[in-house]
Amino acid sequence: MRLGPVLRYHTKRGVRGNLVFAPDGARLFTSVQGGKTIVWDVTHRRPVRTIPMGGMLAVSGDGKTVALGRQDGSIILADAGTGRRRRTLTRHSTAVMGLAFGPGGTLASASGDRTAILWDVATGKARETLRGHAGSVTGVAISPDGRTLYTSSLDDSVIAWDLTATRGLARELTRSAGSFVGVAFSPRDPNLLALAQHDGPVTLWDAARRARVGKPLAVVGGWANAVAFSPDGRIVAAANYADGTVVLFDVATGARIGRPLRPRYGPIYVQSQSRDINGIAFSPDGKLLATAGNDGSMILWDLARRAPIGPPLRPGGGFTVTAVAFSRDGRTLATGWTTARSS
Repeated sequence: MRLGPVLRYHTKRGVRGNLVFAPDGARLFTSVQGGKTIVWDVTHRRPVRTIPMGGMLAVSGDGKTVALGRQDGSIILADAGTGRRRRTLTRHSTAVMGLAFGPGGTLASASGDRTAILWDVATGKARETLRGHAGSVTGVAISPDGRTLYTSSLDDSVIAWDLTATRGLARELTRSAGSFVGVAFSPRDPNLLALAQHDGPVTLWDAARRARVGKPLAVVGGWANAVAFSPDGRIVAAANYADGTVVLFDVATGARIGRPLRPRYGPIYVQSQSRDINGIAFSPDGKLLATAGNDGSMILWDLARRAPIGPPLRPGGGFTVTAVAFSRDGRTLATGWTTARSS
């Protein structure tokens, strides 16, 4: 494994950034709230375009539109090819905390104003404002089949919304004693999702049956309880805050698969640092797993051997690694970090 050149063009310090690969895998988008958005040529590792606006980031499924959620509640839609601003969406009254594109030219947004909004990307008009949470809406995700929208909130609930012709509030999927800090969809079953709870376990839910699947997966969550499905949907990987490891579970049985992923080179985390794992990503072929650590490390794992490939990398020079993502062809692994050290 070789650490490529650092793409260091964001200069705003102490702010977490966002990174998203374009669907074709040839471009990488990075953005910082209050800063700018940069489009990178993945092959040549160089910036090809700068959009002079930054924020919560999402890229449409066709790779043609970039959405940027701002602290003032506005959302900027820009042309991914030219960087030109197309329009500004203004309906939220406070910070945009989540964005997700769906099929049919739909964009979903989550905000601290306790609402989620469905937008028509072509016209810039709000199709519907969804109200049902008693706290800030912190996350939004659309199921792979585009029929259901999920929102999470600081009121410790997740709500599933019907996006078919009937529309409206479908149901409250679950409520717990702690906030949800991670969500992942199964690539095999659009109704199956994994919910990671702060200071709690990871649970699998069947949205169609409105029921939990099996027992909670035995991990202890932290502030960033990362969770991810394998590309074939048969395995769930979840961070275990209790010991700083990643545990693999069989989706069908809920049983642990093998031993937890733990480095051979000593502890990942020094005593003064958080044991949170901020991101987990499977390679497209399911043979590798990458983890982003709060201690500033990025580790690439060989899942067949349950061992890291080489020593941990520190792409940010020791700063907290906040995100990790594979390109679609599996040849490039991107990481992002904040310039504020963890303590």
